[in-house]
Amino acid sequence: MQQDSEIEPDVVTFTIILSACSHCGLVEEACRIFSSMIEDYGIEPGVDHYSCIIDVLSRNGYLDEVEKIVCKFGESCRLLDSHIWWALLSACSFHGNLKLGRIAAARLLEMEPESPAVYVLLSNLNAASGQWEEASHVREQMKQTGVIKRPGFSWLDTPISAKMIL
Repeated sequence: MQQDSEIEPDVVTFTIILSACSHCGLVEEACRIFSSMIEDYGIEPGVDHYSCIIDVLSRNGYLDEVEKIVCKFGESCRLLDSHIWWALLSACSFHGNLKLGRIAAARLLEMEPESPAVYVLLSNLNAASGQWEEASHVREQMKQTGVIKRPGFSWLDTPISAKMIL
């Protein structure tokens, strides 16, 4: 960010810039701006700022860095909204990070206990990591809580007819 401007950025400005960096995959730029926000402008990051930085890091596979932030946040990480935990769980699933994936899933189950996707992603992450008993335990827990995963389907539209595929 240019510092020679007379206009001072505020918390909203930084949220918008960090969000843009996240959606464009600009990891280094996001980290630089996050640091500048604190060091150059004296702005204490809020939940939205941490959410953006966690999002950009997790989308791009920097899960060790995300883990440091989550540990630093401690119990305050409960303030992060479910969108961030979903992004993190998906990234953990994609990159095979079981430890952080379990943390994200636990937070999501606190927020959305009826969501079958949390159970399925966590079970699949355990299975992909060779934790077959734990994967089975997660599926059993899903059954015991009465959460049902409905099968996905797609429609195939041809000139002759439309068909549903499970």
